[in-house]
Amino acid sequence: MPSTKQRTLIKELDTICSRLCLDYWNSNSSPEWKTATQLELTLRWIVRTAVIDNYAFVDEILSCCICRYMFGKRSFPKLWRTEKFRLFNYYVIEPLNLLPKLAFVNDISRLPKEILADIRKLNDLRNGLAHSFFPENLKGQRAMWDHKDIFTSDGLAGFLEDMAKISEHFKDVTAHYRWKADKGSTNV
Repeated sequence: MPSTKQRTLIKELDTICSRLCLDYWNSNSSPEWKTATQLELTLRWIVRTAVIDNYAFVDEILSCCICRYMFGKRSFPKLWRTEKFRLFNYYVIEPLNLLPKLAFVNDISRLPKEILADIRKLNDLRNGLAHSFFPENLKGQRAMWDHKDIFTSDGLAGFLEDMAKISEHFKDVTAHYRWKADKGSTNV
């Protein structure tokens, strides 16, 4: 039996998914809503969300690596209580984009070529999806992952497998995260 909190969250999720037209499985949806166009928009929204979520997670991993290098392995909750750490995060870490963070981490720990390549591909994919409604129309392969369309189950599966490899590589940094490679999501 679900707890009160679980029931509240399920109700909230149902409402949000309905408002965002993401509840395609709901048989009460009107037939005109289930057009191929609307279903494709739903698919694109879900995939974009997965890519951007994984991008944010990798960005967080790289930020943690930099902070560990600069401040040692003290716990982050304790570090956040110090002004030096807060200022470093606000004025150094936050303004940095993913690629400068990647270059810094690579300089301090020499990342495997496959991990470097996958994080760079993630950056390109995320930029394509975040900055264009039709990334397939951009120059280059901005909606692809390993030559597969990211908006297909094969493309997304390959992407999620590679994201799990990145997480595995940084497992000492991500030990406090529970990674769900099959779903490509994280729980803190």
